[in-house]
Amino acid sequence: TGRFDEAIQTTEQLLKRHPANKLALLNLASIHIQMGQNEKALAALNRLLQLEPGNPPALMNRAAAYINSGRIYEAQQDYQSLLEQVPERPYMAYIGLAEVAEKRNETKEAIKYYKLYLETAPKQTEEYLRVSTRLGELQNRTPP
Repeated sequence: TGRFDEAIQTTEQLLKRHPANKLALLNLASIHIQMGQNEKALAALNRLLQLEPGNPPALMNRAAAYINSGRIYEAQQDYQSLLEQVPERPYMAYIGLAEVAEKRNETKEAIKYYKLYLETAPKQTEEYLRVSTRLGELQNRTPP
């Protein structure tokens, strides 16, 4: 965690000089998420979203932090907002909505969103393969 701590310190110094630096806020939040410090990540992301409501990377990261914190409803809200903010890339939201559905044990809903992801996402990526595999697992254990 030494490198993370150093990155946090550097980013916080930058934010003291430039408190509205959106990229620094996003980077700070990402580091906190990687360290499992979801509340600190949420604080940075909420600041960023006050500066730029609807910022897609901030919404995605905040939804991830919410999921990590067990705040599934808030994560779902952010993924729904993301769907509205980035209609040309809906797969960014579909994968999150599928994860939310899985957390809620709503398997059929998760399957629906994984299918939507596969219909709209770029093919031949690691994420696409992972989602395809996960969809197959869910379908195999779910009655029609």
